[in-house]
Amino acid sequence: IYNDLFQTGGVEQQYDRGEITSDKFLNEIKQKFRISASVEEIQTAWCDIFFPNRPVIDLIARLKQKQYRLMLASNTNELHYQWLKKQFANVLALFDEEIVSFKIGSRKPESEFFDHCIERSALQAAQCVFIDDRQEFVKVARQLGMKGIWYTSIAQLPNLLKEVGIQDDFSLTESAHPISCYDIGRL
Repeated sequence: IYNDLFQTGGVEQQYDRGEITSDKFLNEIKQKFRISASVEEIQTAWCDIFFPNRPVIDLIARLKQKQYRLMLASNTNELHYQWLKKQFANVLALFDEEIVSFKIGSRKPESEFFDHCIERSALQAAQCVFIDDRQEFVKVARQLGMKGIWYTSIAQLPNLLKEVGIQDDFSLTESAHPISCYDIGRL
C-alpha cells in the first residue's frame, strides 16, 4: 500500500501535484485497495492525521510579531489543504503567502517548487530562509541560493535561526508529538 501510494510515481504524488482530482484520488484508493468504506469515510481517514505542534505554532507567531514575511511552502493536496484551512485557520492566517504543491503543479524537492517560492517572495534567493525537517528539501533550497535550515529537533531552531541572522530570545521545547510530516507542523 505504501509503495503504491507514496513511492515515485505513486498516486499520492500525482494528487499532490494536482494532476488528478480529489474524486479520482479517493475512488482510485477505494478500488485499488478494495476498501469497503464509503468515499466520505476514506476522505475523513485520509485527512484526520494532523495535530497542533504548539512549539512550532508559537515560533511562527513570534516571527510574525517581529514583522518577518512568512511563506508556507507545502507538499500537500486539495483534501489536506481544505482540512487544514478549517483546523488551523488561525495559524495559516499568520502566513503572508501559501505555496502549495497541488496548486502549482510541482513538489519539493523539485527545483521548480523552490523557484516558485523565490518568485512569490519578490526577493533574491539569498534573502530567503527555507526551514524544513527534510534534509533533501533543504539541500535543494541551498543549491538554488537560499539560506537553508535543516532541523531534527524543535529545540535546535533558536540557534539555527541565529546562524542565519534571525535574532530573538526564542525558547522552544519539544512537542509531545513528533514533528508532523506535513508542513503545518513546520515552518
